[in-house]
Amino acid sequence: MYPESKKGHIFFIFGLVIVSILVLSGCIPECSPYNIENKPAPIPLEPISYEITNGDPTFRWDYDISIHQCSHSYTVIYSVDPGFNTTSTLSCSSLDKEINQTLGLDPGRQYWWKVAAKAGDGTVGPYSEVMSFVVGPECNNSSELEMPIQLYPFDGSIVDNALPVFAYETPGDCALKYWIDLQTSPEFGGGNLLNSTTPFISTRVSLAPANALADCTTYYWRVWTTINGVDGPYSPTWSFTTDFTGSCGSPSSTAIPTDSPTQISYPTLTPTHIPLPTNTPVPTPTDVNCSIYSDEKSCELHSGCVWDTSTRVGSCQNK
Repeated sequence: MYPESKKGHIFFIFGLVIVSILVLSGCIPECSPYNIENKPAPIPLEPISYEITNGDPTFRWDYDISIHQCSHSYTVIYSVDPGFNTTSTLSCSSLDKEINQTLGLDPGRQYWWKVAAKAGDGTVGPYSEVMSFVVGPECNNSSELEMPIQLYPFDGSIVDNALPVFAYETPGDCALKYWIDLQTSPEFGGGNLLNSTTPFISTRVSLAPANALADCTTYYWRVWTTINGVDGPYSPTWSFTTDFTGSCGSPSSTAIPTDSPTQISYPTLTPTHIPLPTNTPVPTPTDVNCSIYSDEKSCELHSGCVWDTSTRVGSCQNK
């Protein structure tokens, strides 16, 4: 005789086999919209967040077919836009829990993906949490270091939440890693509020709750790439001011998007799927007043910036 625990395990396996046979034979009816919409979402397994993949990644997930006991399929959507405003879609049958197709994704780009079950009439159930990955190969030569292009928080913007997302990108064709410096002084002489001990692979990074920003405070941030301990050039220094209730008396400016993610959980510092702002010009290095820089490396990035070795301040000479 089998112990009760083994008997339960055997019956569960047997049930899955029977369901699979019935689905294959067409004896199980297609899932109704109610069956799909009111059941748990699939669990994404691969690629996991922060993973570097090739251009044809395998999307894999887990889903308990015994929950439905009806025929269904899966829909995977992926996008370079964390808000999924533009997407590509993949589909497979209920017995497949992975998709591997020749996609030819762009190297050096970050993608976001999620999966859902779909009923026979096309009704899509709840989507899984969002995962992201970066297409390799990983950069390994210091000649591939590039200055990141900041996206948001915008320079001079008003931020109305304590946990903003920092977004940036690089135009290269390999996967880079990034450091972000966030402080309350443009001289960056204090402690970094983004106190990560390892560089970020993601191009979208959110503050952890323990590092929530203070209200009515001006912050300065910059970002740079790193390869095997060698750092690339700093981005320009951008600033923003927090005003959570509109009572700080801050000057009028453009606020960054504040949509709260509903499908990603943040263990510490993770990417989010806030929609990217559209049609927003990104300042070039010569658009920025280089006199605000107090480090020589940043001054060197800007045409016309002359570094004074006595005062240790860069100033623009040909504005």
